[in-house]
Amino acid sequence: MGNDDSRQDLARLRRRAEARTLCLTADRRDLVGLSPEETSALVHELDVQRLELEMQNEELRQAQATLEVTRDRYSNLFDLAPVGYFSLDRRGHIQRVNITGAKLLGLDRGQLTPRPLQDFIVREDQDTFFRHLRRSFGRSQTDRFDLDMQRADGIPFSAHIEVATEPVVEEEGNCCLLVILDITERKRAEEALQEADRRKDEFLATLAHELRNPLAPISNALYLLDRPDLPEDTHRQARDMIGRQLQNMVRLIDDLLDVSRITCGKLQLRRDVVGLTAVLEQAVEAVRPQIKAAGHTLGMSLAAEPIDLHADRVRLTQILVNLLNNACAYTERGGEIRLNASCEGTQAAIRIADTGVGISPEDLPHLFEKFSRVGEESDRAHDGLGLGLWLTRNLVEMHGGSIEAKSGGLGKGCEFTVRLPAILDEVTEGSVKTAGAETEISAPVYRILVVDDNEDALASLAFLLSAEGHQVETASDGRAAVEAAAQFQPHVVLLDIVMPKLDGYAACRRIRALPSGKDLLIIALSGFGQNNDRHYTALAGFDAHLVKPVAPDAIMQLISERLADRM
Repeated sequence: MGNDDSRQDLARLRRRAEARTLCLTADRRDLVGLSPEETSALVHELDVQRLELEMQNEELRQAQATLEVTRDRYSNLFDLAPVGYFSLDRRGHIQRVNITGAKLLGLDRGQLTPRPLQDFIVREDQDTFFRHLRRSFGRSQTDRFDLDMQRADGIPFSAHIEVATEPVVEEEGNCCLLVILDITERKRAEEALQEADRRKDEFLATLAHELRNPLAPISNALYLLDRPDLPEDTHRQARDMIGRQLQNMVRLIDDLLDVSRITCGKLQLRRDVVGLTAVLEQAVEAVRPQIKAAGHTLGMSLAAEPIDLHADRVRLTQILVNLLNNACAYTERGGEIRLNASCEGTQAAIRIADTGVGISPEDLPHLFEKFSRVGEESDRAHDGLGLGLWLTRNLVEMHGGSIEAKSGGLGKGCEFTVRLPAILDEVTEGSVKTAGAETEISAPVYRILVVDDNEDALASLAFLLSAEGHQVETASDGRAAVEAAAQFQPHVVLLDIVMPKLDGYAACRRIRALPSGKDLLIIALSGFGQNNDRHYTALAGFDAHLVKPVAPDAIMQLISERLADRM
């Protein structure tokens, strides 16, 4: 609008100046035959008109200067805009283009005019482009659409295009103004979001499937155990079946919790001096039943010299168990698994190879991604949540190490290599043995109060502790727990958190306030196990926090360790 107003003012001033000049010329021809008084009056009038003309000429010069400034500003805005501006004629040829537009197409502006814009549009989208271009010359609203384009060097990009509602006037005639924005990154982000959403849906479906799977054998085994004439062998098999399926459910839940802790940066390693050979043997023992059931053979080749690591023993075992389980699951029955450990420079190198189904080149880059389950054509692709390798990679990196996978392709097996920093300084024999030694735990008789509002959990734990020879009392709510603690005088209180009448936090504080409460060992036994949950139990006065389900042996080991100096 500013340019149009300036042009109109300039034209109006020019017309007025031309009219004044014609009047002056006519007046000069009429001077002949006038009296001196008339001549003097006419000369005075001409002088006034000349002054007015000079003022108008000054206004004209100022208007021209303003027009030049406006034109410069418009040119700068046009050239330096962060989007590509193009003016096209009806044939789609470029008449003007700004600097950004020229960079977008990969050429200088002089090389683009009057080149057809269709040269930079992929063939499949050229008809769409011309259809929108034709409509733009006769419409009164902005037209928006997306196209696939390419630079002069052939690099493709996605473009969002807006066509101006009114044609602009260039030297060549009416032109249509286009705005082109490179939306390649936005498209990639949208595709990544859609892929993440698809994986999330697959994960939720898989999670429901994996959590339901153990329930069927557990239900069947419980039905068998109810039969009075059940043979001893069948009884043992049913019991073992329940134990295996329970461990499967615990593993799934632990994986989910580990994902949450790692994502939030709350997973902490408890490092110690660890002998690698002892950890490898422990991991192999953990997966030996699966290897035996699948008919695989396991070959081991360990370094002759001891290799010590500064690592979290539990998490390091988890890394190795995950990889061995993975090799077992993705290897056809009767296959071979090879475990090799050696020292390479300053690092311990652990290799786990198999003769299994292998990994395709397309799947290999996505192997360690969250919720990734490669090899969809294999039935094994539906086992697990797709978290094992993601967790393994993160745990390895938290130890300052690295992990890589290699495969010759489908049907050619694969090999995982874990590298971890080794301890180069000599460590005393006693310290290494301590890291891997198993201590003998004595089990004296304790008075134990078990508190839980879940009747089955309460009864089963009380039965197990009683079977170990301990004196056990129970309570099913927080208020009853305080009363039982005052009368029973227990050595240990196993206390649930979420309960009726009085929650575990309040019950713990009241038990601590009893005359005998100061020296009690109070352990939180809860389904909540995040760091903030442990923080709250510590503030309430609990000595320890165990997360359900907990094996009775683990409970008794903790009790023995904590009460060893008190009894």
